[in-house]
Amino acid sequence: MRSRVGATREMDHDRRHSVSPYAPAALAAVVIGSVLAVGTVHTSVLLVVALAAVAATAWVLWSHRRGGPELPSPALVLLGLAAWSAAQAIPLPTKLLGAIAPHNADIWVRALKPLEVAAPRLASISLDPGASAVEALKWVTYAAVFTLAYTVGRRNGRNWGPLLVFAAAVVVSLVTVIHGVIGAKAYFGVYVPRAAVPRWGIAPLLNPNNLSGYLNLGALCGMGFLLTHRSSRAERPLPPDGWVFAGIAVVVAVSLLAASRGGVLGLGLGAIALAVAVRVFRGNQAKAVGGRRRAAGIALAVAGGALLAILGASEATWQELGDTSAEKLRLLGWSKPLLSDHLWLGVGRGAFETVFPAYNSRGGRVLYSHPENFVVQWVAEWGLLVAALALALFVWHFRPARLRLSTNRAAVAAIVGVLVVLLQNLADLALEVPAVMIALSAALGSLWTPARAAAPSNATDPSSRLRRRLPAVAVAGTGAVAVLAVVLGPTHSAASERTELGAALNAKPISDPDSLHAFHRRLAQAMRRHPADPHFPLLGAIAARRVRGADALPWVARALERDPTNARAHFVLAEILAARGAKLQAFMEMRIALEADKDLVGHAAQLAVRWSREPEELDRAAPEGNIGAQFFYWCGKFVPASDFELRSQLFDAALDKQRDFAPAVVAKGFDRLDRAEVGAAPCTESQRADCLTLVEGLAETAARVDPRSCDAPILKGRALVLRGRAQDAERGLAVACATCRGPLPCLAARLRAAAAAVPATELGAAIRAYTGTACSQAETCADAHSLVGDVLSGRQEWAAAADHYATAAQRVSTVGLWLKLADAASRAGQATRAMTAIEKAQRAGVGDPGLARRVEEQRKQLFLRAMELPTP
Repeated sequence: MRSRVGATREMDHDRRHSVSPYAPAALAAVVIGSVLAVGTVHTSVLLVVALAAVAATAWVLWSHRRGGPELPSPALVLLGLAAWSAAQAIPLPTKLLGAIAPHNADIWVRALKPLEVAAPRLASISLDPGASAVEALKWVTYAAVFTLAYTVGRRNGRNWGPLLVFAAAVVVSLVTVIHGVIGAKAYFGVYVPRAAVPRWGIAPLLNPNNLSGYLNLGALCGMGFLLTHRSSRAERPLPPDGWVFAGIAVVVAVSLLAASRGGVLGLGLGAIALAVAVRVFRGNQAKAVGGRRRAAGIALAVAGGALLAILGASEATWQELGDTSAEKLRLLGWSKPLLSDHLWLGVGRGAFETVFPAYNSRGGRVLYSHPENFVVQWVAEWGLLVAALALALFVWHFRPARLRLSTNRAAVAAIVGVLVVLLQNLADLALEVPAVMIALSAALGSLWTPARAAAPSNATDPSSRLRRRLPAVAVAGTGAVAVLAVVLGPTHSAASERTELGAALNAKPISDPDSLHAFHRRLAQAMRRHPADPHFPLLGAIAARRVRGADALPWVARALERDPTNARAHFVLAEILAARGAKLQAFMEMRIALEADKDLVGHAAQLAVRWSREPEELDRAAPEGNIGAQFFYWCGKFVPASDFELRSQLFDAALDKQRDFAPAVVAKGFDRLDRAEVGAAPCTESQRADCLTLVEGLAETAARVDPRSCDAPILKGRALVLRGRAQDAERGLAVACATCRGPLPCLAARLRAAAAAVPATELGAAIRAYTGTACSQAETCADAHSLVGDVLSGRQEWAAAADHYATAAQRVSTVGLWLKLADAASRAGQATRAMTAIEKAQRAGVGDPGLARRVEEQRKQLFLRAMELPTP
């Protein structure tokens, strides 16, 4: 009873001290506006949100006409974290930095070595000072939002924060649904995601894990309102139950459609935890009626949302939910060496992305911007001392006794939602997204209560008036400093500079020392801003490789120093070594590159066959297993078909790396068939039967490895045609093409087999099947009719061939097709049609220097056929 009376008196005291009536609207604008505008954060948008939050908070604090507004102590913690983030970006003497953070100092000292310039005399703890300044601005924003929510909560009721978070989640869900229903490809028609997203993926938060976590927080806040009885007037506001019910259903549906495994698990755990927490913190609402009915209403709303999600789910949704990848957990283990090297002071807030490549043992092209665990991120970037102190202070400030959970079920639900988000962020990065942290700050700020109420102040006392203004001045001042630091400081993100400099390298050719020097100057500026990033020295190495006499080795050495598994850097080093005649070492570096990034295999094979035609030497570049098989396969594909012996050896080498590697099996079979068709060794007339037997064996192997591939029936069909069994080939291909994957090449093989059969009774059916499938897509229809024309021309069925050439030429007007039509029409005795085709060939070939000779030859042939004279 005593605590309830004390709480009531404190609330009455707070409400007597006027707060601007527009404060709730300002808080709503910040919370909802932030998630709609800063889902994918951009510095300029963040500046707008930060300015709005700081200005609104300072204005509300300044507008207190009575009483003594104060900055809540959690806001002071948030401001302290902002201050430490900013302090990490302050330049220090390099010697001092070496004494307190030797690994950080070493990175700064070695950053510009490829440029052969002196080490910097001043360097910051942060290895990405611009990113740290942006992070400081974020934490100032969170402090401002927390203070604004706290002030609004004391004046207008503690439910304001959870209510706004729930409303924001509903807005996010509706925006997502609308984009999905209309099939939008761009967010609000403006921002097009870089990566492909599913139907329900165009949302304010593009990352499905972040989206699901945000919506789970909102859904749990809504559940708290359904659990709060209307008879309880201790806390306001309370939205209508019907609106809350519908909102929960929509939010749950979109959360499930996000297909986040962590989000689905978090929603389930949150519902269970809420049921337990309501019983633990039931307080004076223990005997309230209707509890079971309201719990049933929550269950019905969640079930309705799940049903909507099932109706809207696609095959991709279920595949994402069934994914068993655990790479995020392995990322935590990969971060241990980084934590060890930068344990006490960290690498600087926001610098993880540029520092982590030096510790990434996986390799490949994946860039990890966060460790996907907020505790590890805080320790890695702030250092152990600050991270541990921050965690301890947050736990202390938000303990249940301070939040008075027993008096408000909406508060219980909001805290459960916050805990669910924190739990999910042990394997996620949502806390690094400003919109999520703003929602958490708004919810917690309105629920937090001070240990004791502020004492009333004398409005006429000058010192009292000054004391009342201090919180507003503090918020406005820190906000102004943070904004100026971002606006005036070197806050170019590493990602944007990588993109910009990469585009500059590709757009403007660098071929002389002057252009190379200018590009290296731009790189130096980026490297001073991001000294640990390996991508910039790699660009320097690539640029130096293009200029004769320039030394690329120092650049590639620095790139490998900051990212030992960087496949592209090892590849560039291989090119450097090969240019210097160290061919064997070059192949070894190429192998390291391929082991780190299999996507380089095609380019590597193309270079390797230029450096050597000896399979034994090429084997030094080939990793074991599938990647090695791919390497030898592509080496064989890049060798000219005339060098049959080497191609065969390379395909055999691919099969040695991976037995039954389907592409090599098929390529070897087609090579044999090509030789058998022209009677070339080793498939001369006397050896043809043995070659065809080998091809049929390879076809059986290909069918066993990949039963749905069309390659096996094509191999077998072509072998049967060469054996003189074209009808059997056509019948077999007619069956196989109906079920194999990508049937167009198979249907083309069937067409040729039907044309070779005697009698060609199935040729018409083969033509219809081939053109019908090809013309289902406009881009393949013209080529299909052209091929049919070629086949019919080979059978001297000139009129039918002319019809197909005409169809092809009408779809894609080229000189070659019109001249083929003219030739077939003239042979069919269609002189007028032939002359028309020649005229169209002339119009289609304007600017072709050899066209006049070709047209003149065609005219001559047409004239001779018209005169029924023999062709010379």
